[in-house]
Formats: sequence, C-alpha cells, structure tokens
Amino acid sequence: MKFFADTRCYELTNGFKIYFFYRPGPVTETQIYVNAGSMHEGKNLGCGLSHFLEHMLFQGCRNYPEHAVADTVSSLGGELNANTSYDRTCYRIQLPSEHWCKSVDMLSAMIRFPELPEARFAAERDVILRECERGKDQVSRCLFEKFMNTAFLEHPVRHPVIGYAEMISAVTREMALEYHAWRYTPGRSFAVVVGDAEADEVFDTFADKFGDWKRKELAEAALPQEGVQLSPRRSQIIFDDPVARLMHGVRVPVEDSGKLPALELLFGMLGTGDCSILNSELVLKKQQALQVGSFCFPAGGGSSVCGLSVAAKPEKLGRLSNSLECLLENVAAGKFSAAAMEREKGQQYADRLRNLRDVVNVANEIGGGVLYGGTPDAGDNYLEQLQKTDVDTLRAVAVKFLDSNKFVQVSQVPAHKKQERRNSKTSFAVETVTLADGVKMVYAPDHRLPLSCFTLVLPGGGIFEKSGQCGISSLTASLLNGGPADMSMMSFLKKLDSCGVDFSASSGSNSLIIEFSAPRNKFSKAMSLISKMLKNPAFREEDLNRERERIIEQLKVRAETPVRAAWDASLKLLFGSHPYGTGGHCVAGELMKLTVDDVRKFYNKLWQKENVTFAFGGDCTRE
Repeated sequence: MKFFADTRCYELTNGFKIYFFYRPGPVTETQIYVNAGSMHEGKNLGCGLSHFLEHMLFQGCRNYPEHAVADTVSSLGGELNANTSYDRTCYRIQLPSEHWCKSVDMLSAMIRFPELPEARFAAERDVILRECERGKDQVSRCLFEKFMNTAFLEHPVRHPVIGYAEMISAVTREMALEYHAWRYTPGRSFAVVVGDAEADEVFDTFADKFGDWKRKELAEAALPQEGVQLSPRRSQIIFDDPVARLMHGVRVPVEDSGKLPALELLFGMLGTGDCSILNSELVLKKQQALQVGSFCFPAGGGSSVCGLSVAAKPEKLGRLSNSLECLLENVAAGKFSAAAMEREKGQQYADRLRNLRDVVNVANEIGGGVLYGGTPDAGDNYLEQLQKTDVDTLRAVAVKFLDSNKFVQVSQVPAHKKQERRNSKTSFAVETVTLADGVKMVYAPDHRLPLSCFTLVLPGGGIFEKSGQCGISSLTASLLNGGPADMSMMSFLKKLDSCGVDFSASSGSNSLIIEFSAPRNKFSKAMSLISKMLKNPAFREEDLNRERERIIEQLKVRAETPVRAAWDASLKLLFGSHPYGTGGHCVAGELMKLTVDDVRKFYNKLWQKENVTFAFGGDCTRE
C-alpha cells in the first residue's frame, strides 16, 4: 500500500519543513512538531520543562492575548490540542477546511511569539502539580513509569515526561524562556497539513508566517547510551487496586531499530486480540489472567520498547508469571505457527486501514514517519517490511528478543498483598431505508479506503433490563464473542482474525451495539461469520462464568478509582432507582444470579423489528 506516496514536501530556507497531504473533506488538520521533549531538557532534566512550556503556550501570544487562540478555534467550530512526549511536542488545530489558513496564523504566533505571562505561571504550575497528583491514582501510568525507569538506567527517557513534583515547583519564567529560545527553532520543527487545500497555497502561507524565523545552531549534546543488559530486571510497585498487573517487556537498542516491524508482529501475535497466544492460553484456557495486551513504540533517542501487559487477581499473579515465562520460552524456541503469523499480519494491515479514515491519524502517521523514519511515507515502508516478514525472520527475532536475560518485568500488587482542488467537494451521502419487514437499514458509502464496516443496534442496556438483572446487557455483549453454537470460540475468533476483522459488542444505557470492520475483499466472509453468530449465539456456561468474573473484577477496580466512583455516585444521586442511576454499569450481586437461560431469553427479546437498525458503511455498494 502506497498511501502516503502523494505527500508533498517543501523546505524553507531556514530549515523549516512543511508536509502536505491532500484529503477532500469538511475539515483540515494542521500540526506542528517541535524537537523539544523531556529527554532534551539537559541541566533541567526532570523539571518537565517541555510539558510546562506546552501548557504556557496556550496562555497568550502575539495578536492572541490570554485565551484568544482557544476562543477563536471554538468560535470556528474547531479543535485545539497539544501533547508532549520524550522526544517532541506537537501542537494541533483542526478547523473547517475553508478556515484552515487561520490555523497557521495561530500556531505560528503560539510557537514563535509566546507571551509566557508571569501572572499565569503560578496558576499553571498548580494545574500541572494537580495533574501529577492525578497520575498517582492511575495504575497504568504508575506501572509504565516504573517500567521505563527499570528498562533505562542511563538514558533520559527513564524520567517521566511530566517531571517530578518537587522539581516542577521550582520552574520559573526565566527557565521557560531560555528553554524556548534553545529548542524552538526552525531547524528543529516541521509542519503537517492534511485536508482540503491547495499545496502551493499551503506552502506560501507557511512561508509568510515562518519564513523569517531565524535559523539557529542545531548542535545537540550527546545523550547517555544504555549498556548491554546481561540479566533480567525486576521491580514492583504497591498500588491499592483490587487487580494485580504485570508489565513484561524488552528494550530495543538503536542498532536494532530496523527490526521494529518484525517485533511489532511478534508482540502483536503474543498479546493483541482475542486470538493472541496469551489470550488463548492465559485468559481462555488456564483462566489465570483477566486481560492481556501488547505495546511496541519508539521511546526516543533511537531506542524503543516492546512488551506485554497482563492483569489478574492478586492470588493468581505468581502462577501467571510462571505461565507467561514458559509461553515466551516456547515462542523463543519457534513454537508458533505460520497461520498465527499471517492472521496477525492481516489484523495489523486492517488496523492500519482503520486508522487512515481520520485526518488526525493521517497527520499523526506522517509526523511519526518524519520523526522516526526520516520521510513522510515511512509508514508505507514500515507496512511493506511487515508484510515481507516471514517465519524464519520472525523466529530469529524471537530468539534474540525473547531471551529471558533481556526482559524487564514490573509487577503491581495491592497494598494489602504487598505485591485535488481546494474547492472540490466529496459527497458522503447517508441513506436510510426501511426494509420490507420493517427493519431499518442505514447506508453510508466511503470509497477512499478498501475497508467496509457493519453496525447493528438493538434495544438494550439498563433501560431494558428487568429488576434483578442489572448488568445482563454487558454480560450478553461479552458472551457474543463466543461465536455461533456450532463452532468453538477459538475457531470463531481465528476465522475473524483471518479476515482482518475488528469486532466489538458493547452495551450502554439504552442499546446493545455489535460492530465490525474488515478489508473489502474479506468483508463478505466476515459478514457470513457474524450472521451465524447473531442468529444462533453459543452462550456457553464456561464462557458465562469467565466473563461474569471478569466484569465483577472490573467493577472492583472502578469502585477504587476516585473519578469513576464519584461519577457513579453522582448518577445515583441524580436518577435514584431509575436504570440510569447505575450509569449503565452492573451490580455484582445481580450478575452472580444470572444464568445462560436468562441471557438467551434477554437476547431473543431484543430482536424487536421496529427497534432494530442495521448500518453498512465504507467501501461497499448499496446492494
């Protein structure tokens, strides 16, 4: 797939580069990347200066005092945001396409001429310190920060992007001004524009706003590099949460960065999706884990990290850790099938297609390609390398990176356990049809990507649940993953994966939604599988017990999370005994009483023709 091949590039004389990708549609996304991340803070490492400066750039700039940028974007019906990572800060504005030029004007003022008002420093410092405190309530954030601190002993990515509270408290306006003058330079910055505009006009607009930005010295201080890891590293955090977790991963050195496509394939095969090795063995077969996942991303400075995340009941964590290490030993020994590898390839290809439906993700892909691959079409090259990876290559990568001496493992245990043309218009007509039997169908074509989508909306959720059956909608949605009655769950999931399907079933306050997407050439086969499941779902006893236990454990986590617990309490105060008083969530005591027969009767009752809606979209015809 050569999706990004048409990206246009233009470089100003001062080194500032602009990448433009034409995408017809109602909105245009403009992003500016600055090579100013937490790893670049030098003598102020740990202060979170990059993140602090990101906050301050929203507090007023030339021609846009105080919150004028945010007010202008809001008045035009747009979006404004920014984010800071280890190796860059990105500022973005999305506006209706007819106003895209104003994005450039506002972003140039913010990035080049921030006011950094002294009066706002104290207030913004308090905002960031509160953000630090909130982070201490987020178990996933604490776990990941500990993982990075254990994986990297020398490199500055070992420090959290936001910094440390005691050092944030000492940040001054003078420090921010000095850092801005040092890092915010044209040679360290570039822009990405995706939307309905003309390339020459985009380049001319940026030349007008950024062309007189003076070029500065680009010399960088050498970053400390990590030595060779000779033995496994283990650490632990205590976090008062009902669920225990493991993060088990590996650092990918600079010299091995070319192996990232194969590594992403390997770790995806291990931990992403219902058919992954870890889900099949640890969740479905042994029932030692509640949830599994994987990650693989560049950490900055040429280094990357790949890993697995697993959640379990605290009392099962020890056995789970042993089982995980045995599984990894088997995969390192080459004990995986070519079919599993091909399924993961197909799934990652389909996920990439899904990402490209949105202008924000397209801009992110181009920006990431420039940052980590040096070219805007690096994403295409990456996908090409991924598709070329064969079993022998994958086994060689598994041998090297699943070596137990290279692993970093961080565990989290509860405290009590100690463990074309600018003006061209592209029409996306939405058509609603009532079929002969009274069922409604919505058709929304979009042929820009070879990806087809299906959604089914049934009357469900808390508003349709009987007294004593709170949570039956969530349980029903979970059990639909079990597939049709005449097929095993794993067989069903493997067949979905072989079609590159992204499938989900979920419930809310008044609906139960089943949806999936797949590449067009596999859509009919996928639709046939989903249809079989919808007509005669399995609803097996063992699946009900497993999913009920998983939901109940999630309820415990929710009750221990301050923001979610407060939200649930407020809904109860607002709605009382009305079903909305549960916020669409479950009641553990009522869940425990539900049977397979209850679920089946509830599901069959949802099929009321006058309340059912089917929707087809993407690359498909009305027929």
